[in-house]
Amino acid sequence: TALGNDTGPGTHQRSERVVRADVARALSGAHILLVEDNDMNREVALELLGRAGIRVDVANNGREALEKIDHTLYDGVLMDCQMPVMDGYQATQAWRAIERERGLPHLPIIAMTANAMAEDRQKCLDAGMDDYLSKPVDRRLLQQTMLKWLNKESQAGKASAAKPEPAAAPAA
Repeated sequence: TALGNDTGPGTHQRSERVVRADVARALSGAHILLVEDNDMNREVALELLGRAGIRVDVANNGREALEKIDHTLYDGVLMDCQMPVMDGYQATQAWRAIERERGLPHLPIIAMTANAMAEDRQKCLDAGMDDYLSKPVDRRLLQQTMLKWLNKESQAGKASAAKPEPAAAPAA
């Protein structure tokens, strides 16, 4: 039977494998910076991103992130908000100022934070982040968000393209 019409046992598992393969194909080769100071959160994120075929560099705080972003061309950044040295809000605001000053293309920065209230999401957007993921990070939501912001075809004209809409606010 055709893939869409298969209703026998194991159909869900097969369709899940097809979706994972499609996601990995779409994201394969993307290069992001993961900014996370917690070892456990970093390992989980690295595992999830690696499964999606995304190349990942790591920074432990916002100051390290700014140095790496300034020297490496990334497709996007996953930014923790609460970190020592320089938090994600400060780092994002600093990078947005650098982008404006140098006339650089917009770099997608996605908050990845334990703060899950609607006002926390708004604080991330106000700081210049493009989207928001709450921890613990759901694999499917992470992949959806990465597809939305890192999709090579839709980002081909980054400088002139309209930005995708950020995720909806979390339930209060």
